[in-house]
Amino acid sequence: QNLEAIPLQQQLPAAAHVSSPEEEAELMTLREAVTASDLQYSSENEVNGHTLNALNALALRLGQAGRHGEALPIFQRVLTILEDNLGEDHAYTIDCMDAVSRCLLNLTRYEEALPLCVRAAEAQAIAVGAEHPDTIAAAASQAACLMLMDRSEEALVLYQRILKVSERLRPTDIETISLLNMTANCLSDLGRPGEAVPLFDHAVAVSKRTLGADHPETITSSSNLAVALQRVNREFSDGQVQGAVAT
Repeated sequence: QNLEAIPLQQQLPAAAHVSSPEEEAELMTLREAVTASDLQYSSENEVNGHTLNALNALALRLGQAGRHGEALPIFQRVLTILEDNLGEDHAYTIDCMDAVSRCLLNLTRYEEALPLCVRAAEAQAIAVGAEHPDTIAAAASQAACLMLMDRSEEALVLYQRILKVSERLRPTDIETISLLNMTANCLSDLGRPGEAVPLFDHAVAVSKRTLGADHPETITSSSNLAVALQRVNREFSDGQVQGAVAT
């Protein structure tokens, strides 16, 4: 079976409160599947989809367990296979770039993650168009990486660009609400809470209307709004005090 015939498994069931022995047993089973597949198809010229899926499943499970250092080399192996066999612009390859970059981000290896984030965003734009949700998501990952690298000015430009597209095409989607929050957070980090407040306020309004008052995204937006308002009020109070002292 070739790589095109077997979609990569991008999600595994969440591991809810799995005990350590059970988790290790599951990982052992996944490792054995990788070994068996490697042995079975080692003589073939083409990389087999079964091997690729086994590697991907193991890396995903390790990532879910927070073992990003172990997941990273496996995802990197998968990425090399995909690039060599399907090319850099294939959907599977782009997804794997994102997986590798997320591992690197979790390992605080931001300088290594950023080029992959950029490549993934550029490849998505070519593959599905600049305004496709997958392209917006890839660009958001790039902006988040820039934020973690304390390059908030660059992140803000990117967030504002993709937020404009997302609001125009999908104004009530949860992804747009998240982008409102991230853009506003970026403004707050840059010491511009007054500009952040309207975005947080809009995120709260949209989230309440579409998701409900008790949804985690609504709660997050409301909390962000409260913090931004406190900063604005504090700055206003400090300004009044300084003005009074000056006179």
